[in-house]
Amino acid sequence: MSIANFVVSLSIFVLVMSALGLIFYIQMTNISDEEIVAQLEANVVPYVLEKEVFQFNDSDWCRILAYGNRTVSSQIPDGSPNCLPEALDFENEDELIFADLKSKLTNFYAISYERPISYRSEHAGLEGQTFGLGFYISCAFCRTRYVYFPEYESLPPDIDMEIWYTPINSNSYRVDQDWN
Repeated sequence: MSIANFVVSLSIFVLVMSALGLIFYIQMTNISDEEIVAQLEANVVPYVLEKEVFQFNDSDWCRILAYGNRTVSSQIPDGSPNCLPEALDFENEDELIFADLKSKLTNFYAISYERPISYRSEHAGLEGQTFGLGFYISCAFCRTRYVYFPEYESLPPDIDMEIWYTPINSNSYRVDQDWN
């Protein structure tokens, strides 16, 4: 098998696994994109805007919360600092906000700005722009996120077999991205 055939086979495998991960997630939750976005816009977005949250991560090795002028982080499980060296340690108010967000983000593990893929020519010229605030779902083999971007006018261009954008309503869209 040539390297080119291997790359094509691997790309197809990755695409199929990503699609299966998303299908599995949707079937397990049995909830439509419109329902997910409606829940986010009603229950999570107002809190995120009120607290000025622009980054949240609740992974198995690191917790991050960035809001207003403050960024805090801690490593898990021991709670030691430095998963973001420039960040401060969690204090009581930070813990409360983190816990509130975690309880609101039932099927999500992260929030961050949606940005262009800088290493791809399809997104050349978009550097430095943000396309809304992404809410990343907890899902094996997928990097799907729902992006809140009020009254967006257009979406970034899709990149074949890497990233694609699906409009949901006038304020939100879904991003599916290859997981490798």
